Amino acid sequence: MVVGLILFSSLVAALMTGLGLAFGMPIWAALITYAVVGSLTLLCAAVVLYARTLATSNQDCDHHKDLATA
Repeated sequence: MVVGLILFSSLVAALMTGLGLAFGMPIWAALITYAVVGSLTLLCAAVVLYARTLATSNQDCDHHKDLATA
């Protein structure tokens, strides 16, 4: 799962940096863009994945509580 997050963030960062270079972004700005976009994408993807896992876990607990009271 961690490898997938890193791969996804690297791919998004590379695509955004390539797009910026295609539109005339200087190399120094592209290096900064790659690092910033990659970090933000990794952070956001990890938060989304954690929230989905937590929501699924809570739904499982609620389901077990319903079965226990029935």
